[in-house]
Amino acid sequence: MAMVRSCGWLSAAVLSIVIAGCSPAGAAVSQRDSAEPSGPAQRSSAPTVMASFATTEASPVAAPLVLVVTCDGMRTDIPTPFVRTQADGIHVHVTNTSGRTLDVQIEDAAGAPLLGGAVLEAGGAFVYTFGPGSYRLTCGTTPTSFAVVDPDRFFTPSELLCADQTSSAVDHAPGARGPHGSLLDIARAELHGLEPTDLIERAGYPRAAGDQLVRVVRAGQVVAVLHYADDGHGGWLLGGTRTCSGSGVTAIGK
Repeated sequence: MAMVRSCGWLSAAVLSIVIAGCSPAGAAVSQRDSAEPSGPAQRSSAPTVMASFATTEASPVAAPLVLVVTCDGMRTDIPTPFVRTQADGIHVHVTNTSGRTLDVQIEDAAGAPLLGGAVLEAGGAFVYTFGPGSYRLTCGTTPTSFAVVDPDRFFTPSELLCADQTSSAVDHAPGARGPHGSLLDIARAELHGLEPTDLIERAGYPRAAGDQLVRVVRAGQVVAVLHYADDGHGGWLLGGTRTCSGSGVTAIGK
């Protein structure tokens, strides 16, 4: 099963999904960049609304590590509508009692589609990498709300809060290979226009599999985000950038 994003490159995080027993490798891909710290990335001094999300309905510390969902084709049942982040993202286990493959959609609290896909008759275990906040999950006809909490501060946001932004994508020839080594060192080498006090940090979850985000923080604000793809040979390819206009930050290959 392949999950697809329906609204472009999301600023919260690159989404990665692992279906127990169904992924090509049969298991989650572990973090490759062992040269970098395995703990949470450092945050800016001005976290976004999503990063500072808290709920008054349940203790974030008491939230389960796995969101348990049951779908019967009509209703979406989430007995405990809270889930606690882990170092690799948000873990969700879906039990499908409908006897058929079901379409699944996750929306943000405002109802904007975040991602969609399918759950096979056998159900499945998934790992998502969107950030803390309130969401709605539908695997039938009725959506059910749930919240993601981050008491361990695993998630590092990548939202640009500036009003004027620029985005770009980088095309690579088939089979292209990127540089090897620490992803943060690679990003530093590919960035121009940095100021001496700028911070280069990982965004998203520190042990998330798949594509990765790197952010540039200036004076407590995120001014640039770089999207890197695994080239399949141990290297990293710059796939796209988002920058605050006027920051002066650019990347090689833009």
